[in-house]
Amino acid sequence: MFSAYTTLFRTPGAMKFSLAALIGRMPVSMDSLALIFIVVAASDSYALAGALSATASIVVSIAMPYWARVSDRIGQRALLMRVVPIKLIG
Repeated sequence: MFSAYTTLFRTPGAMKFSLAALIGRMPVSMDSLALIFIVVAASDSYALAGALSATASIVVSIAMPYWARVSDRIGQRALLMRVVPIKLIG
């Protein structure tokens, strides 16, 4: 099962590339969950939390192709160096 990953990570630079992506993209997977917890705690409404989470998911799905183009243009590292501090402050 892991032989494909072993082959992949033998490629020069693959580990650094994957580690940067893991660190930079980890918050993306937690945003919806955090949004739901915060809204439910503040308003006690799961309906509102679900609606806001769905809206955020739609906005992110629309924005991601643009972020991908920027990443292709300036590089993943350069993009993450700009975006990660903004996400941390937010």
